[in-house]
Amino acid sequence: MSIKNNIYIYQGDRTAAYHLSWVYLEQGDLTGARRMCGEAIAGCQEQMDTRGLSDAYEQLAAILTEENRSETNLAWSAAAGG
Repeated sequence: MSIKNNIYIYQGDRTAAYHLSWVYLEQGDLTGARRMCGEAIAGCQEQMDTRGLSDAYEQLAAILTEENRSETNLAWSAAAGG
Protein backbone atom coordinates (compact mmCIF):
# COMPACT_ATOMS: atom_id res chain seq x y z
CA MET A 1 0.00 0.00 0.00
CA SER A 2 1.41 3.38 -0.93
CA ILE A 3 1.68 6.41 1.29
CA LYS A 4 -1.04 8.05 -0.78
CA ASN A 5 -3.43 5.18 -0.05
CA ASN A 6 -2.69 5.36 3.69
CA ILE A 7 -3.43 9.07 3.72
CA TYR A 8 -6.66 8.49 1.82
CA ILE A 9 -7.79 5.86 4.33
CA TYR A 10 -6.92 8.13 7.23
CA GLN A 11 -8.71 11.01 5.54
CA GLY A 12 -11.73 8.73 5.23
CA ASP A 13 -11.61 8.06 8.97
CA ARG A 14 -11.61 11.73 9.90
CA THR A 15 -14.24 12.48 7.27
CA ALA A 16 -16.41 9.70 8.68
CA ALA A 17 -15.93 11.08 12.20
CA TYR A 18 -16.92 14.54 10.94
CA HIS A 19 -20.11 13.26 9.32
CA LEU A 20 -20.99 10.99 12.24
CA SER A 21 -20.70 14.01 14.49
CA TRP A 22 -23.43 15.75 12.47
CA VAL A 23 -25.61 12.63 12.73
CA TYR A 24 -25.20 12.55 16.51
CA LEU A 25 -25.93 16.28 16.70
CA GLU A 26 -29.11 15.90 14.66
CA GLN A 27 -30.20 13.06 16.96
CA GLY A 28 -29.60 15.23 20.01
CA ASP A 29 -26.66 13.13 21.25
CA LEU A 30 -24.32 15.98 22.12
CA THR A 31 -21.80 13.71 23.86
CA GLY A 32 -21.45 11.52 20.76
CA ALA A 33 -21.31 14.60 18.54
CA ARG A 34 -18.53 16.14 20.59
CA ARG A 35 -16.57 12.87 20.69
CA MET A 36 -16.70 12.38 16.90
CA CYS A 37 -15.92 16.04 16.27
CA GLY A 38 -12.89 15.74 18.55
CA GLU A 39 -11.68 12.76 16.54
CA ALA A 40 -12.12 14.72 13.31
CA ILE A 41 -10.22 17.70 14.73
CA ALA A 42 -7.38 15.48 15.97
CA GLY A 43 -7.09 13.77 12.59
CA CYS A 44 -7.11 17.05 10.72
CA GLN A 45 -4.47 18.54 13.00
CA GLU A 46 -2.25 15.48 12.61
CA GLN A 47 -2.48 15.60 8.83
CA MET A 48 -2.33 19.43 8.67
CA ASP A 49 -5.65 19.42 6.81
CA THR A 50 -6.62 23.09 7.15
CA ARG A 51 -9.85 22.75 5.15
CA GLY A 52 -11.01 19.80 7.24
CA LEU A 53 -9.95 21.56 10.43
CA SER A 54 -11.96 24.62 9.48
CA ASP A 55 -15.04 22.46 8.84
CA ALA A 56 -14.56 20.56 12.11
CA TYR A 57 -14.22 23.77 14.15
CA GLU A 58 -17.36 25.12 12.51
CA GLN A 59 -19.09 21.93 13.55
CA LEU A 60 -17.74 22.25 17.10
CA ALA A 61 -19.26 25.73 17.24
CA ALA A 62 -22.64 24.24 16.27
CA ILE A 63 -22.30 21.61 19.01
CA LEU A 64 -21.34 24.21 21.62
CA THR A 65 -24.24 26.41 20.54
CA GLU A 66 -26.65 23.50 21.01
CA GLU A 67 -25.12 22.64 24.40
CA ASN A 68 -25.55 26.26 25.49
CA ARG A 69 -29.14 26.26 24.22
CA SER A 70 -29.88 23.10 26.21
CA GLU A 71 -28.34 24.52 29.39
CA THR A 72 -30.20 27.80 28.96
CA ASN A 73 -33.51 25.96 28.50
CA LEU A 74 -32.86 23.96 31.68
CA ALA A 75 -32.07 27.12 33.61
CA TRP A 76 -35.24 28.84 32.40
CA SER A 77 -37.27 25.75 33.23
CA ALA A 78 -35.83 25.60 36.75
CA ALA A 79 -36.43 29.34 37.28
CA ALA A 80 -40.04 28.91 36.20
CA GLY A 81 -40.49 26.10 38.69
CA GLY A 82 -40.55 23.35 36.06
